[in-house]
Amino acid sequence: MSDAKPEPFEPSKKRRMYRYFSTSLVALVLTIICLPWVLSGTPLRHAVVTAVINDPHLSATVGKASFGWFTPLRLQELEILRDDSQLRVKVERFEAQQSWLQLAVNAPNLGTLQLDRPVIEAVLGDGWTPPAKDRDKQEKKRALLTAVVRSAGFKLFSPDLPKPIVDLDGISTTVEIKADGDGRLLTIAPVLVFDHEELTPELCGKGLHLVAPILGDATRVEGEISFAMDQFQLPLDSSDKDSIADKTNIRGIVELHSVDAGLS
Repeated sequence: MSDAKPEPFEPSKKRRMYRYFSTSLVALVLTIICLPWVLSGTPLRHAVVTAVINDPHLSATVGKASFGWFTPLRLQELEILRDDSQLRVKVERFEAQQSWLQLAVNAPNLGTLQLDRPVIEAVLGDGWTPPAKDRDKQEKKRALLTAVVRSAGFKLFSPDLPKPIVDLDGISTTVEIKADGDGRLLTIAPVLVFDHEELTPELCGKGLHLVAPILGDATRVEGEISFAMDQFQLPLDSSDKDSIADKTNIRGIVELHSVDAGLS
């Protein structure tokens, strides 16, 4: 049996281990503290926002961002694009009531958001169907939210026309995306789109011909128009045409005031 005694632990080794542990702890704390600034100041902000949206068919890019552990998430020059290019959303300024960490934890419920000068660009099509590989898998839960919208724009394009068939701006309302069975439902609160807006040939070509066809070809027009949308409901995730037709409900009132229109 050996009588050798274990080598005593030298004080210098203790000091080196303590310094190593202290340095590692300080580096970890600094990393955690600086993480929001790293995320907001690098391309990682695009990935974070896309992850918070939590929709496999949407991707986001952000011009500027303000992340904080306990302060509301703020974004500027936000752009959201669907992978079939039939939907594009641009937002000048975006602010959430929660921090980015709270949004990620609470996803897909994003709570109440504020959007300044958003522009929605949509393209008419035969309906969008998820790729087969996605239909074979359980879909992720997608974003649910309530958005207070200020001075929004909406452009609806047809693949066969160079200019939008609907072109609206300056709309302020509340938009809600809520769960509806296996999908989601988009609803827009009643909103006054036009209030005694002066009629011009250019305005007549921006969607008014859909409700008053005689105005579509007018080269001379005088008068005013008011348009109030009192109901807007649209399914977001369904690919079944019958289901889309049953759940789509868009209704409004158009008033023409003292209109005089002609071709010359």
